[in-house]
Amino acid sequence: MRTSRSRRGFTLIELLVVIAIIAILAAILFPVFAQARNAARASACVSNLKQLSTGLMMYVQDYDEAFPRSNQDVSAASCAAAPGGCWSGGLIFWQQIAQTYSKNFGIMTCPNGATESRTASFWGHYGANRRILTRRPATGDPVPASLAQIVEPATTYLIMDSGTYSIDPLQDVLPGIGAGPRNAFWYLPGTGRAANIPTPAFAGASASYCAGDFVDGRHSGGGINVAWVDGHVKFQKTQVVLDGVRKMRAGTKNTWDPANPG
Repeated sequence: MRTSRSRRGFTLIELLVVIAIIAILAAILFPVFAQARNAARASACVSNLKQLSTGLMMYVQDYDEAFPRSNQDVSAASCAAAPGGCWSGGLIFWQQIAQTYSKNFGIMTCPNGATESRTASFWGHYGANRRILTRRPATGDPVPASLAQIVEPATTYLIMDSGTYSIDPLQDVLPGIGAGPRNAFWYLPGTGRAANIPTPAFAGASASYCAGDFVDGRHSGGGINVAWVDGHVKFQKTQVVLDGVRKMRAGTKNTWDPANPG
């Protein structure tokens, strides 16, 4: 004769124990997943800078070892021929020059950057060192540097995480400090927290984005990704980069300057 057995469900205590275990596992794993996601985005940013710097160096090799300007006045025909056309008036930018070689507009934006990536004065998330890629002659900048002028390529900044396409340690980076500071877009991500200075008075469509980017930065660890003239890309603490800005303003050549002694 078969003995019938009643089916017993979970007790309330057992259900609570299971829920507690799931909650504990979620609390442990979710931060790990977030860290893994951020690490993947930071790696993508490194890859972007590597491709952009490679494109620039290919241009340098094709043009008698001279770097391009970070922006340049061109003819209407050159505007039409440039990747993406002229972004502002009759100007093309260094990213478009690199684009000629890389063929990938996606590498202009950092995955941890804002979804808003373009305004009248802002395209992408990377800026060129203006001590090397000088701006157009109308700004009073000299001719761009040549490769022969770079004393220590492995210790000289080329391009980096930035608020806009160009960054100059003597005019930009630290709003309200030094000669000719500008109060919108011309900064390094994370400057507010690293330098303990207030958010500058940004205006326009990207104001809310730029304020957060200026204060908190894009990558965990309190730093930015930098591509150096020799082609390698490395994470640098924002504080270290800002220390170089202060040295430049005090007249000491360092990683920002083509004549950097290393």
